[in-house]
Amino acid sequence: MRKFALLLVCSLWSVHALSSQLGNGLLGFALYGGASEPGAPAIQTLSQVNTGLEVTISAPQEPGGYPVIGYQYSLDGFTWLDASAGATIFIVPTDQLTLGATNVVYLRSVSAAGTSESNATASVYVELPTFTVSPNTGAGGAINPATAQTIAQGATTTFTVTPDEGYTAAVAGSCGGSLSGNTYTTNAVTAACTVEASFKLEAEAVPIPAMPLPLLLLLALLLIYSPKKKRLL
Repeated sequence: MRKFALLLVCSLWSVHALSSQLGNGLLGFALYGGASEPGAPAIQTLSQVNTGLEVTISAPQEPGGYPVIGYQYSLDGFTWLDASAGATIFIVPTDQLTLGATNVVYLRSVSAAGTSESNATASVYVELPTFTVSPNTGAGGAINPATAQTIAQGATTTFTVTPDEGYTAAVAGSCGGSLSGNTYTTNAVTAACTVEASFKLEAEAVPIPAMPLPLLLLLALLLIYSPKKKRLL
C-alpha cells in the first residue's frame, strides 16, 4: 500500500512538472490541444499622428495553446510595455519616441502560455513637431516674409524688417529674438508665437535760422571797433 501511495505521488509530481514545462498544465492540452507560446503578430501599418505613433496589428497565424490576450511593444528590444488590452490599433506616445530620428517598434503576442518571439518589427522616421510663427507689423514699414511660417521644434527663423524713410524699427513678440541691422532672428521655437514689428517716426532736427550777411558784418564791426573801457587806477 505504501509503495502504491509513493508511486502515485511520484507520478503526480512528474505530470505536474511536465505540464508546467509545456506551459500552463493539462488544462491547455484539454481545452486548446497544447500549451505552446503564441506565434508573433504582424505590424500592418506604422504612422506618425499628433499623439505619437499609431500601430496597426494583425493577429498571429499560430496562437499557440492559449488564446492571445494582448500585445507588448518595445522601442529597444529589451524594455517591453503593454499595448491597450484587446486592441489591434494602439498608440506609442510621443514622449517615448526619439524625435527627428528613425524609430524601430518591436511587437510580440501575449497569452497564458507566455510571449511570442519579438520578430515583428517596423521602423519609421519620426518628424519633429512644428509650430506657427506669425509676423505682424504696424504703419511705417514692412516685414518679410509677411505670412505665418511653419517652423520645426527647436529651430529658429529670420525676418527682414524694413522701415520707411524717416522711421526706425523695433521688434518684439512672444517668440523672442534679436534685431541686427534689418534682420530679426527668433529664439529657438518651442511653441506657436508671434513677431511684432513696429516703426517710429524719427525726430526732426530744428533748423537754426540763417543770419543775413549784412547783419553779420555789422556785428563783426561793432566787436572790432567798440570802445574799450578804461581801467580805473
